[in-house]
Amino acid sequence: MKLIDQSIRNYHTVTVVIMMAAVVGILCFQTLPRQLAPTVDKPEIEVKTEYLGLSPEEVERNITRRLEEQLESVEGVKKMTSTSQHGLSTINLEFDWGIDKNLAVLDVNNKLQQVKDLPINSDKPTLKSISSDNSSPIMWIVFDKPDEKMPDLNQN
Repeated sequence: MKLIDQSIRNYHTVTVVIMMAAVVGILCFQTLPRQLAPTVDKPEIEVKTEYLGLSPEEVERNITRRLEEQLESVEGVKKMTSTSQHGLSTINLEFDWGIDKNLAVLDVNNKLQQVKDLPINSDKPTLKSISSDNSSPIMWIVFDKPDEKMPDLNQN
């Protein structure tokens, strides 16, 4: 209660402090960098391995599973998804936000170097660090109206 009583008695001081905070806030807001479509460094790494001529089942059995077993021990991985197609294995590693991406790339690369039993004619796994650009949206905003019957919409 003493703070409230002091604030009421010295309302001029309180008003000046609030005005100063507002001015500092406006100045700080004006110095913030703004971009229409900023580049966001997503915490994702993609591992691709090619072996032309293999069916998706063979790619999964001979390449994808072996790489996944090795990559399971990478620290900070939040989610690992893989796709096996004709002659191509793709593994996407999603990390927690705030992780040092350079260290994550090194860790993934070290784990891939330890995989020795890949087919002889397969390409070496390639790493790609994923970052967003203007072609990949960061957020989707969708406005929806509750279901209405078509005649009701015509009357509006």
